[in-house]
Amino acid sequence: LGEWRKERPLGRGGFGAITLWRNMVTGDSVAVKCCTKSASEMSARNHERWAQEVEILQKLDHPNVVKGLAVPQEFEPLSLSSSLPFMVMEYCNGGDLRKVLSRPENCRGLKEKEVCRVLKDVTSAIAYLHKHRIIHRDLKPENIVLQDQAGEVVYKLIDLGYAKELDQNSICSSFVGTLQYLAPELFTREPYTSSVDYWSLGIVAYEVASGTRPFFPNEGPPIWVPCVNQKGSSHIAGELNVNGDPVYSSTLPLSTHLTRILKAELATWLQVLLQLDPQRRGRKNGVSAYDLLENILSQQVAHIFSATKLSVTTVPRSDASTLSDITRQTFADRTTPEANLLLMDKGVVAPEDIWTACADLRDPAITLYLFELSMDQSNCESYRPEYLLDVINVVSRCEEDRHVQANVKHLWAEGIFCVQQEVANCQQLLYAYQTFLNYIKAQNKALQSEVVQVVAEMTAASAKMKFAHECFVMDVESLQRLRRESTSSAVDRLIKDWSCCDDLLIPVDYENQAIKAVQKRASELAVRVAEYEKTPFALSKQPTVLKDKLNGILEQYADAKKKMRETQCFVALCHKLHSGLVDFVQEEGRFVEECQNYMRQMCALLKDIQSLSPELRSHVEHIHTLSWKASSQQRKRQETIWNLQRKSAYTSATPQEKDVLGSCSAKSECSSTASLRDAVEHCLSSSAKTRLDSDVLLLKVESALSGMMTSGSFHTCEL
Repeated sequence: LGEWRKERPLGRGGFGAITLWRNMVTGDSVAVKCCTKSASEMSARNHERWAQEVEILQKLDHPNVVKGLAVPQEFEPLSLSSSLPFMVMEYCNGGDLRKVLSRPENCRGLKEKEVCRVLKDVTSAIAYLHKHRIIHRDLKPENIVLQDQAGEVVYKLIDLGYAKELDQNSICSSFVGTLQYLAPELFTREPYTSSVDYWSLGIVAYEVASGTRPFFPNEGPPIWVPCVNQKGSSHIAGELNVNGDPVYSSTLPLSTHLTRILKAELATWLQVLLQLDPQRRGRKNGVSAYDLLENILSQQVAHIFSATKLSVTTVPRSDASTLSDITRQTFADRTTPEANLLLMDKGVVAPEDIWTACADLRDPAITLYLFELSMDQSNCESYRPEYLLDVINVVSRCEEDRHVQANVKHLWAEGIFCVQQEVANCQQLLYAYQTFLNYIKAQNKALQSEVVQVVAEMTAASAKMKFAHECFVMDVESLQRLRRESTSSAVDRLIKDWSCCDDLLIPVDYENQAIKAVQKRASELAVRVAEYEKTPFALSKQPTVLKDKLNGILEQYADAKKKMRETQCFVALCHKLHSGLVDFVQEEGRFVEECQNYMRQMCALLKDIQSLSPELRSHVEHIHTLSWKASSQQRKRQETIWNLQRKSAYTSATPQEKDVLGSCSAKSECSSTASLRDAVEHCLSSSAKTRLDSDVLLLKVESALSGMMTSGSFHTCEL
């Protein structure tokens, strides 16, 4: 039809078929729903339903309700050939929710993030319909489709053929919809209200969370309808026991991909939706089911993965406002001292205001990682996937236990769920390894920088000590020559005093050797860090071998489902499941043991890295002390030498020269603002008046300088 080409059929109903059409110019795709029956073959009610769906689609506009589109002009010939107007709708490319739930990997429900997304989108759509006084009446997984929008899946309601606008009494009395999802009052053909959608929403919500319908999913209406009518107000599920008696539950099953917190909150929410009394359904204490769900989904949580126990603890923000609160809750049942525990987020120690670092709500990625730094081979037990081992034990009894054979489908689902949980744990263990390695790399980088700084300080200090020592030797030798030429007792005292000065070269040499030893150890630590960067756990993004094992079990389950109706195949199916699970456990054991062994070694490496820093700081302090001693001794000798020179010059000077030297000395001892420039200029002006020779002038300036050094009245830059 013009630019439009028919691609393929998308689905077929009682009297309608949906086909995919693509515009070859623009690339746009639409779903076209046409009536497949003639006008004479359709009842008046079906005519009404068809026209009603067309009308409703054209006026609704919501991101979670499939949109009705304008009919392209090229489609007019198609419209003329149809007994009823056809519908053009947006095409949703992800299939329907039933297709998703039927996948082997979803036999125990969707992952938590997807459960939350489905509930958010579907409840938003139902709330929109109810706001416009429309009830859907046929809410089920087949009528929820997936649309990929910018890499994110959006869930939308379709098939409004059963939808009906509420009349002035808000009551409908027609019997429509898929039986398993219908509210109990519809089976009595009594008038009903929009609360029937709440019941259907509850059934769908339970199914996406657990992988199965809540009430007697394997039974027909003659059995499950009476059993449902016997349930209590808090019951959200029921099944028949081995004696055929109904057993009810107020909680979601143990085997779901939901965290403990969300599972409990959704169970309470489902109690609101699955009330037998339509008047009580969909509201609790005056709060609608939509608002209740929004409160649940908006709650912020922190997931904490233990790298030692391979377990996840989820803490809600309402119970823990700071990292300290999280620490207390997480470590409450641990015997390990808190000082030996490290809580990290993406390679850094988690901040006290942890909620700024936490990922978004229900993010499946664990945000925090818990490490026991005291873990070693002596106090570490081998990891045991207890629940998976229990399933293996049950499956192993299949030959002698007919009850096990009868539940072969349930056992396959439980086995797959356990393997999925273990693969997820090993994936998080891999992330934990990489997070810990990043932390160690950061610590090592800081250590290496510290070593470079200390070596630089030691090099500078060594040069300073060498120069100071050379000055010391020259001063002592000069003093000894002066002693031979003079009989002054002052010279003898100086020789005695200077001989007592510390010889700083020996401790400096010791520090040099010690720092070189530390530098060598730091280099060895850097080599060890580099080795852990080359392990498979540092380079892998996922536990590939374990995922391959899981995929193999899923493929076997897909084949097994075709044979589960044949009782003679039950034992063979159990054996196949048992073999796959045992093989997985053995492979997982090797993976976990090797990874945790590396992490134990990394704990020791971290201790070695952290132990060098205090040692380096000690050496730095010692270097500073030696440097101060050298400066102090050098300054003391210089002051003494200059004072001696000054006295000598004054003694041998003429009366005129003594006046100049005296004035220079007075100038040098004045206020601290006096500068060397003033003293020199004073000496120059005096020499000009007295015509002193250059040697005497130099002596006068040196004398003035000595006095100013003694009084500390000028800065080094002036010198």
